[in-house]
Amino acid sequence: MQIFHGSTQIVEHPEVRVSKYNKDFYFGFYCTSIEQQAIRWATRFGEGFVNVHDYKEDPSLNILRFEKMTDEWLDFIVACRQGVKHDYDVTTHQICFSTQNAISSLTFVTAREVHD
Repeated sequence: MQIFHGSTQIVEHPEVRVSKYNKDFYFGFYCTSIEQQAIRWATRFGEGFVNVHDYKEDPSLNILRFEKMTDEWLDFIVACRQGVKHDYDVTTHQICFSTQNAISSLTFVTAREVHD
């Protein structure tokens, strides 16, 4: 499965980054299966890159799946934004790789420069 990461830089070797604030699925490397969404992320400050990675799901990982936006999905996001840590390697809907072990399931394919 190909997934996309929008950024201001080429990301051949993703990593879990801890930032000053909490994101939707806590800290991690965020991707999407929707290329247009990655383009929006990449160009929010001007020019950027859409990084393409192959993702091969690893059945040994702890994966939390949200097939659609539900109350459970929203409650999870609210908790993460409040700094509540979770034990999942990967969360879906927006795809977040929360551990380096999960990032190992990605293979860099290419990066394309995009403009707003």
